[in-house]
Amino acid sequence: MNIFTEGKIGKLILKNRIIRSAANDHLGDPSGTISSEQISLYEILAENHIGMIITGHFGVSAEYRAAFNQPLISDDSFISSAALLAESVHRHDGLICGQISHAGAKSTGRSFDINSASAKDLAAVIPQFSRAAKRLQRAGYDGVQIHLAHGYLLSDVLDNTVNRRTDQYGSSPENRFRLVRDVLTAVRETCGDDYCVIVKLNSNNRTLSDYDDTLKFYASELEKCRVDAIELSGWNFYDFPSEAESYFLREALMLGKTVRIPLIPVGGFSSKAAIENALDAGADFVSCCRAFLCDPDFVTKLMSGEVRGRCTSCGQCRTLYKTKYRNCIYHPESAALRKLFMAS
Repeated sequence: MNIFTEGKIGKLILKNRIIRSAANDHLGDPSGTISSEQISLYEILAENHIGMIITGHFGVSAEYRAAFNQPLISDDSFISSAALLAESVHRHDGLICGQISHAGAKSTGRSFDINSASAKDLAAVIPQFSRAAKRLQRAGYDGVQIHLAHGYLLSDVLDNTVNRRTDQYGSSPENRFRLVRDVLTAVRETCGDDYCVIVKLNSNNRTLSDYDDTLKFYASELEKCRVDAIELSGWNFYDFPSEAESYFLREALMLGKTVRIPLIPVGGFSSKAAIENALDAGADFVSCCRAFLCDPDFVTKLMSGEVRGRCTSCGQCRTLYKTKYRNCIYHPESAALRKLFMAS
């Protein structure tokens, strides 16, 4: 399949098969609002022909926030700020999908432990997600992505090696999926049938033990919940060697035999060949994260005939922003990052 052919997710028509996966740019304002540096970054991304841009995650709860400067969409006061990113992308005829999460055990403040929380505490996050999704819809976003991966709250609820509950939210795949089903049902009821709803899902569990059957079950249930697409990541996405490509393509192709909605592997896509191979093998789209951290103009480079971006998957972007005040080894120091992380 040609990278630059149109594709469809829900009602949305993407101009090519490359999606910018959610990436933390670490530039958010501590108040929870969008910073001018973030608007500038998204403007550059939108100028460079990406099929769809998925934002770094907005917090659905100010109490359980993933970082001191994570953008928030936890109440209506953040709608106008969030709209700035949507406007910056739409100015260039791009599509933008807002990712939302509850930090859970990864909260920088008070931690939310899924095994000690009451059933009432877990159920309380359902309206937090549905209201956050509606706020993004009101802010002009083309869709919403529910974060079910990387150790945040809903990820931990789904993971059989983390979730030790014995009530209606644990002890079986059906029960572990219950909270996600209730969240997605509430989002659909709040945002309507035509609004694009995507999820980001782990392809594995925390111990990397056998997970294929559980993954197939979750994918089938997500399709029943009228999810428009599944982006497939995993616990170990930073553990692959620098030469590895197409980290979770096997799982995407496996699920292609189970569900009919688009499947989007992320990880290890920094070359034209890797992207083309994934699409030819049966992936509907590919999603890139570090390739865009390194080169916001990654798609433009591929369109102009270059065969890969500069990213070598060195992994230094995990910490560089708070020690060298830049998001990639190829970037100059950012005055905004220096100000934020010297003060934090």
